[in-house]
Amino acid sequence: MPLAIPLLLLTIFCAWHAVKTGRTSPWLWILIIAPGLGAAIYLITQVLPDYFGGYGGRKLTRKVADTINPTRERKRIETELMRADTLENRRQLAEECLRLGDFEYAEMLFADGMKGVYADDPVLLYGLARAQVELEKGEAALDTLDKHDAADAQHRVVESALLRARALQLCKRWEEALAAFEAVADRVSGEEGRVRLARLLIALERPDQARERLEQLLKRAELQPKYYRREQSEWLSEAKQLLKQLEA
Repeated sequence: MPLAIPLLLLTIFCAWHAVKTGRTSPWLWILIIAPGLGAAIYLITQVLPDYFGGYGGRKLTRKVADTINPTRERKRIETELMRADTLENRRQLAEECLRLGDFEYAEMLFADGMKGVYADDPVLLYGLARAQVELEKGEAALDTLDKHDAADAQHRVVESALLRARALQLCKRWEEALAAFEAVADRVSGEEGRVRLARLLIALERPDQARERLEQLLKRAELQPKYYRREQSEWLSEAKQLLKQLEA
């Protein structure tokens, strides 16, 4: 009972906001069918982004929408592709498939797009290499990255270098992979490169070096803003777990 009145008031506010901003469909039905949950979702996806505006608001809306319906954007792009079978729509669908973890379909879409004048397109080659690395096709990824660098050596330089390091590791070219990770770990955005380097050092039975890297990583992260630690939470969590394993 104590929560009933606040939830009712929140639902009324959301309904008023929906009418005022022309968002009655489908939100009024959602608010009627699920007043508590519907109001919470409306508040997060519609009211707060309007209040904060800009990139942060759009990012919040996308995150919540993806949580509720993770394939929403894929379905939208697939509809656009049915309307117009263009290279750009295929590329967008491939990127979305990468994000959702459908790497096989992403690989097919990227490869299928590389025809005619787009045979050496660096954007498509980079996307294809990403899919191949996730599918653990190390040799194929290295070949694709060679073509990518030959087509445009300035495109996604750091990200391509990280992919190359991962591909070398998949091919069990250990020393080359280690050198590649060491060269790119501190250049790539976020903590991914440093965590992957620590993983490789552990696999190569170099625990002291791995421990030193992980301790530096976590110490550096503590000095970063909260939003950075939040964005890198998965990599930081893995770093802590790896360090705990080394100390066990």
